[in-house]
Amino acid sequence: MTAVCIAGMHRSGTSLVARVLMECGVYLGPDEDLLRAAPENRDGFWEHAGLTALNDAILATLGGSWDEPPPLPPGWENRPELTPLEKQARGLVAPLSQHAAWGWKDPRNSLTLPFWRRVVGEQLVVVGCLRDPAAIVSSLVARNGMTPERAGELCRTYTEALVGASETERVVVRYESLLAEPADQIARLVDALRLNPGPVQLARAVESVNPGLQHHASAQGVASFDAFDRLRAEAESGEPEARTADAETRLEAVRGLLEETRSRMHAVQDELAATESRIAGLHERAREADRAHLEEIRVLKAELAKCGAHVDELAEELRSLKSTRLWRLGTAWWNFKARLRGGARTVG
Repeated sequence: MTAVCIAGMHRSGTSLVARVLMECGVYLGPDEDLLRAAPENRDGFWEHAGLTALNDAILATLGGSWDEPPPLPPGWENRPELTPLEKQARGLVAPLSQHAAWGWKDPRNSLTLPFWRRVVGEQLVVVGCLRDPAAIVSSLVARNGMTPERAGELCRTYTEALVGASETERVVVRYESLLAEPADQIARLVDALRLNPGPVQLARAVESVNPGLQHHASAQGVASFDAFDRLRAEAESGEPEARTADAETRLEAVRGLLEETRSRMHAVQDELAATESRIAGLHERAREADRAHLEEIRVLKAELAKCGAHVDELAEELRSLKSTRLWRLGTAWWNFKARLRGGARTVG
């Protein structure tokens, strides 16, 4: 079993790497548990909502947050106040770990990695995402309104925490390299994590990389630092070496994608035909209901006309009754009684 912890500073490509690994067979959880896309990340976050919330709870328990990291002295993950959160973490991880290759992505993992090593164990492999600090600063300034100084310090804190907590079983991928050479970088990740995706999965992973994601110019005056340089050297070392797919494999992948697209198109066509049939049925039922309502209205109008005629007949009978001598005598008698009682009411 392989457990993949995807970490790295915010805006460093963690979402892209998570999607690539998902396409290559790493289970990230059911769709309903993953955070939805947002304006600042239209391709999706690919984060498990429960695990991200738990990371926030860890940082809050330690007195901080994602943008105000708390002090993290050695051994902080063993603090007793984190015991309830550790129990919760094991409950969230349990269904994910039923899969041969599973993982989760959250930039906060860079800070909380010692906690997750305690929960997951030795099978945990860290994928560290790296991006030019100047580009990260520009992105945070634009998205979060941070000052360049604060954004730069936050980037340093995350990167240093990642380096300090992931000495073993770590593979580093540079965001810029992934955009420029997706096939080679994905093959490198697949080798490092000992995944076994098929040609179609690899092709889908490569196609998921959008070069247009590189849309933030680097901020001025942002220098690199030791932790960043160390991770960059690891990423550029090429260990393990990239396995570039040969032409035959790529052709097979393209054929597989075309067949998959054709199958999806046929499924959509079938669904469209079924939908059109349902709409036609609804229209026919609506027309039948309309005809039934019109008939009901016709019957009600006929009954109303009969009632009107009956009322006219009763009115005519009342007029005839009032013209009789008996009615006049009765009316005089009731008026006389009313006057005796002192009432003003008369009959007539």
